[in-house]
Amino acid sequence: HHGKISDVLLSMGKLYYKRKEYLNAQVIFQKIYKEYPTTYQAVEAMQMESLCLLAQDKRKEAEVVINRLLKKYPRHHLARESAFLLGETWLKIGAYPQAKRTFKRLLDLNPSKENAAAAYYGMGWASYRQGVTKELQNEIFENLSEVVEKYPNTDYAPKSLFLIAEVFGEVGKFSKAVVKFQQLIDRYPESDLRAEAMFKQAEIYQKTNQGQKATNILQAMTYEYPESKFTANAYFLIGKSAQKAGDYLTAIEAFIHIINM
Repeated sequence: HHGKISDVLLSMGKLYYKRKEYLNAQVIFQKIYKEYPTTYQAVEAMQMESLCLLAQDKRKEAEVVINRLLKKYPRHHLARESAFLLGETWLKIGAYPQAKRTFKRLLDLNPSKENAAAAYYGMGWASYRQGVTKELQNEIFENLSEVVEKYPNTDYAPKSLFLIAEVFGEVGKFSKAVVKFQQLIDRYPESDLRAEAMFKQAEIYQKTNQGQKATNILQAMTYEYPESKFTANAYFLIGKSAQKAGDYLTAIEAFIHIINM
């Protein structure tokens, strides 16, 4: 009997949520988990209340509800999903310490591989956005390396390699940056980041006076990814490099490619 009532209430609450009547929805969701706490709908009602609060940008209140959900149902997939969503929300608004705190809490709850990879990546990204200080560098590398080593088959692995390489480049460790970009290029041939990794590698080679290596990579990149958003920039660098070397024919060909794109 309780199950049927809470099921009807949950459906009503979801309708209010879809209509963006969040306050009405919240009243119903609270009624479910307070009056019918032993039903399976109680867990979803708590999660839905947190979604109502997030939709109204009431992030601190949502965090209170999600923490209550995690405390009461720590192994439930909806609790973990809610924590992940809150972490992502903190990231989007630039609340990096809060994002790291939420992702760390999620990692203590034995999440799925995809969510664990996302949490480690989220912590690494949050530290990166706080600034590449010596202390934060360690945090960035530790969290992103966890993704690369433990979750290599998730979408977050190439993203993590890319960010590690970016950090090495920013702190002037160019050879290490090149190695990490190369790992991404070799291990993830289908990755959306592969063309950009090749372009970034070439930029480093140009910066370190290795013009021929840069040109070789850029030519390979333009051949493999003629439609990439980095292709025009690649042709521009090829042209500038050839011009500098006195190879005007190659330079002209590269610049014509840009005009014809």
